[in-house]
Amino acid sequence: MNKYKRLGKNTVLIFLGNAGSRLIGLLMLPLYTRWLGPQEYGTVDVVNTYAMLLISLVVWCITDAIFVIPKNGTEDEKKSYFTTGWIFSILGFVVAAAIFFILEVIFRTKGIENSFASNLWYVYFIMLGTFLQQYTQQFTRCIDKMGVYSITGIVHTFFLAVLSFVFIPKYGVGGYITAYVIAYVVSAAYSFVFSGSYKYIDFGKVSNERLKTLLKYSIPLIPNTAMWWLVSGLNRPLIEANTGMEANGILAVANRIPGIIGMLFTIFNNAWVISMMEEYGKPDFAKFFNIAVRCVMFPTILAAIVLSIFMKPIIMILADAAYIEAYKYAPIAIMAVILSNLSGLIGGVFAAKKQSKYFFYSSFWAALTSVVFMFILIPPFGLYGATIAMCLSYIAATISRCYYTKDDLKGFEMKPIVISLALFAIVVFLVVVNIPLWIKSILYIIIVLYLFRVNKDVLNSMVSKLSSFPKHFHLKD
Repeated sequence: MNKYKRLGKNTVLIFLGNAGSRLIGLLMLPLYTRWLGPQEYGTVDVVNTYAMLLISLVVWCITDAIFVIPKNGTEDEKKSYFTTGWIFSILGFVVAAAIFFILEVIFRTKGIENSFASNLWYVYFIMLGTFLQQYTQQFTRCIDKMGVYSITGIVHTFFLAVLSFVFIPKYGVGGYITAYVIAYVVSAAYSFVFSGSYKYIDFGKVSNERLKTLLKYSIPLIPNTAMWWLVSGLNRPLIEANTGMEANGILAVANRIPGIIGMLFTIFNNAWVISMMEEYGKPDFAKFFNIAVRCVMFPTILAAIVLSIFMKPIIMILADAAYIEAYKYAPIAIMAVILSNLSGLIGGVFAAKKQSKYFFYSSFWAALTSVVFMFILIPPFGLYGATIAMCLSYIAATISRCYYTKDDLKGFEMKPIVISLALFAIVVFLVVVNIPLWIKSILYIIIVLYLFRVNKDVLNSMVSKLSSFPKHFHLKD
């Protein structure tokens, strides 16, 4: 199958599952923000943030390795990797439980009270549920069960929505997290059974050598994950300390809207990494990369501009009135997501080369930028400072990744992307600035027209490739 058609097929398969799950999650937002006030919703967001950081320390990022390392191996090798990684991770959670018990005693003895100490076991069970889903779902990609991979997202979100009605109105934050964890466990079970992953459990094939191979890839990702937490997670405790937990709740809602853009990228990126691994090393790899990246960045930025222009009415529809201020920060958060997406696309080369150290190198510069500007900008500017600092950190990540891949991507056209991002930055400014609506409208039209002009070549390429895609596409697991 043509490489572009395979990339498109994998993207559509994943979209069919993830679009539905994201839509359900978005439709539930008015209920979440009605059931949970800004402070409670902020608490949920902070607990999730801590869990996403600590899970990488518990299982040593092995969920990333279980897709990449066994991908082109034999059936016996996949069995060995899957079972070995599973045993290692369970032992990691046993050790983590012991550490959490010790921490609980220390917090009680010392009288320590903060968002982490007060929600210690919520963090633990979110980690456990997240791991179960991620590990089983990532392995479905390894064994090319993309249909099951995509539907897993729908299963998770459906059960989360149903269980939310049962638990959140009565139990608040605890109810939300209970629903969250159960939904993860159910979706993990679906992925495990319907992908046939259970056939790859073979305790006789547990191997120290396989574990070493997995960890050789995954361990360099641990500091990388910690770095990204400094980029996207450190702002939560800083906001809590400087502005209060309610501000975290508003930021959580503002980040839900950029989640639409993030969803589109995640869908594409899941197929993108597969194509990167298959095409890397071929003579026309750089050309393929350039065309694909341009084709995904143009519609992403266009969608971001449209969302940002209508952000205030969107927030009014999707969230309770207590969260209306989120419209000011959501466009900046969207900019951060787009910059993160661009960085992620370039980072696909690292996965193709199986050189995870470059994830760490680029993340170091992003984290350093983030920490410096968060401490500088959050105290005087609050949520504006937090979102701007995220944008600056992702710019640093993108620049560094361009540098580390310069030999692999000769001829990569960055200028049109930079111009498109600059146009979007103007829109972000116009959303919050106080000028007459008719002036804004004229400027919006000019910006969109110029965006199409800058990307005229890639628009023609997209039309050409899409016109030949449907007749070659067949749904197949």
